[in-house]
Amino acid sequence: MKKFLLLGIICFVGISPLYAFTKEASLTLEEDLPTLLRADTITVDHDLGLIKARGNVEIYRGERKLKADLITYSQQTNVVTASGNVVLFEISGEEVFSNYAELSGDLKEGIIKEIRIVMADDARFAAATAKRFEGNKTQVERAVFSPCKICKAQPDKAPLWQLKAQTALWDTDSHDIIYTDAVMEMFGIPVFYTPYFRHPDPTVKRRSGLLSPSLGSSPTLGSFVNIPYYFVLSSDKDLTLSPLFTTEGGEFMGGEYRQRLKNGTFAFVGSVGQAKKIVQPKKQERKTKTRWHIDETLHLNFNKNWRGGVDVVRASDQTYLRQYPFYGHTSKSILKSTAFAEGFYNRSYASIEGLSFQGLREADIQKTTPLILPMVNINYLSHPGVYGSRWTFDGNFLSLTRQKGTDTRRFSSKGSFQVPYVSPFGDVYVVDLSLRGDVYHTNHFVPLLNNKEINETRGRVFPQVMLDWHYPFFKSFDTYNIVIAPAANLIGAPKVKKQERFPNEDSIILEPNDLSLLQASRFPGLDIIDDGSRIDYGLKAATTMYNFGRGNIFVGQTHAFQKPSMILHGTGFGCKSSDYIGRVELDIGSYINFHYRFRIDTENLVARRNELDLRVGQPILQLGVDYIKLPRYLGETDSVGGEQIALSVSSQFVEDWTGIISTTRELSKKTGSLAHSAGLKYTDECFEFETLITKSFYRDRDLKPGMGFLFRLMFKTLGEFSHSSTIGARERSNPNATLEKP
Repeated sequence: MKKFLLLGIICFVGISPLYAFTKEASLTLEEDLPTLLRADTITVDHDLGLIKARGNVEIYRGERKLKADLITYSQQTNVVTASGNVVLFEISGEEVFSNYAELSGDLKEGIIKEIRIVMADDARFAAATAKRFEGNKTQVERAVFSPCKICKAQPDKAPLWQLKAQTALWDTDSHDIIYTDAVMEMFGIPVFYTPYFRHPDPTVKRRSGLLSPSLGSSPTLGSFVNIPYYFVLSSDKDLTLSPLFTTEGGEFMGGEYRQRLKNGTFAFVGSVGQAKKIVQPKKQERKTKTRWHIDETLHLNFNKNWRGGVDVVRASDQTYLRQYPFYGHTSKSILKSTAFAEGFYNRSYASIEGLSFQGLREADIQKTTPLILPMVNINYLSHPGVYGSRWTFDGNFLSLTRQKGTDTRRFSSKGSFQVPYVSPFGDVYVVDLSLRGDVYHTNHFVPLLNNKEINETRGRVFPQVMLDWHYPFFKSFDTYNIVIAPAANLIGAPKVKKQERFPNEDSIILEPNDLSLLQASRFPGLDIIDDGSRIDYGLKAATTMYNFGRGNIFVGQTHAFQKPSMILHGTGFGCKSSDYIGRVELDIGSYINFHYRFRIDTENLVARRNELDLRVGQPILQLGVDYIKLPRYLGETDSVGGEQIALSVSSQFVEDWTGIISTTRELSKKTGSLAHSAGLKYTDECFEFETLITKSFYRDRDLKPGMGFLFRLMFKTLGEFSHSSTIGARERSNPNATLEKP
């Protein structure tokens, strides 16, 4: 054990011929490592061959430090002893405590009595006696190991869990702690016995070996066990193989490879196996099928300006990742793969990328899913010029193809000139002049209001002028401050004729909100031009209450001077006066967290869109409400949106224990429960326990409704054990019960 080795080496300091009452000695031993010995008294007895250091003895050798009340070295017996409050501070962060230590002169044998070690990760190791042999092995008797903290009020009370063994061997070369006749105790009560047990010491950061298995059952997989094994390949790479065995779902092999490169990172996750049965998107069942997935990530820094990478995520079919949740991506509805390179130059940016998508929803058809190769973006921002003016340029090229459906090639460029002005009254003006030009080449394009296929090249030019105005007011009081900031945009632009003859690929989802309302373009992409003249206006008010909380509110609206395009119908901007759009936020310490976004119809004041996130209470009792009401998406005339609410109640009823119950319900035409759950969790510095019960009521192809159980135990330094199972339950008739919040 290297603690004893250090103790013996630095105790040889006493061999120097010092005289009595010397307070400090500075020596240089082998390897030119400086050693400093301090004590109240240092004496040398030449007749007996003894060297003694007594009283507040401190020995410094390199970064190590030893403290004791008395250190003695016998030249005749070649034995070094240290006694009385012996403390050794190791380079690796460990602290060794003892009342007595005795080592042989060759340092290969030694005994320490009543040894106690505080390890680098705050774990504790103790034993009645410790014997060192072969220079790197330490065998202890009646050993006790625990990473749990000792109760300061009751230091004699047993920790939450500890390992006790008749004997234990600590090998500092292999960094193993090996127990014989070991018993695990929980709260001082024996719960598990093993004749042999081994785990790495705290100095080990990673090591090849078997990881904690996952056990469970489900209606689609039957009983299953996942047994991962971890390989350390070198200092910069590792590999994990995870064979999965099921009684109903087949056998699979999963793996993860990771490598740290000189200028980036690489990771590959994949799985493959033979499923016993699978339900296809058209609900046609097949007996066997090879199912697989890959998830690859490569990110590289080419130089100080350029970086790039390749991210590939793909699955054999739409339900594989949800049915086999061991491989991640269980909540995704789309898998996106991309290859990209991007550069940064002062205020400018450039990128080129290719994108491929795989839809996981039942209505998704891969032949109509687009492939983008390439998409190029260029953004330039000039340095401030006269009167703070700036020039900007934005360029975009897109090539989008499908196996079946519309193919699009698009080139878009936009230049703008901005001049700011601050008036003597404090209000801020920005004049923005811009000119945009687009060229489209389309094949197999069918406009929304026309069933005739179009193959053509078409262009458009769009000038726009915008006057942006902000007038913030600020007032500070003793306990709070207030900011009131009215804002408005006056926009002048022509109407774009026959906008429906341009394909819409990147502006399908239009979400009117407080962030986009005062922008020159309220659309997320380039395909739909936000044309026409209008005025946008809104009012923001915010307050900060010192030592109490904060809050803010925003309400705004748009008024168009011409009739809006038909494509805006149903989005909130379909009439000259748009819906009211706003946001309310209130955070009062940890007592209330209220976040609400809304869109209200101007004619009947009916809420068209609502998003609510509410947390009320303290950890002892907290209520959570998540509510969302979505309108239809732009261009999806058959979409009716959706409405969903999730309620939860949680309580940290004692210091380390937390309980939670929750329910999720669909509130649209097919009202009903989607899922219920209840859980209990314990967490402290050395142990975690979690149990969760869930019940779902919806089906998605070969994913069945049911009741699930999760049980998980985690012991610090030892590992984790988990078990999950699902049993069948009565399902809802609505196959589209789930609703994803964008």
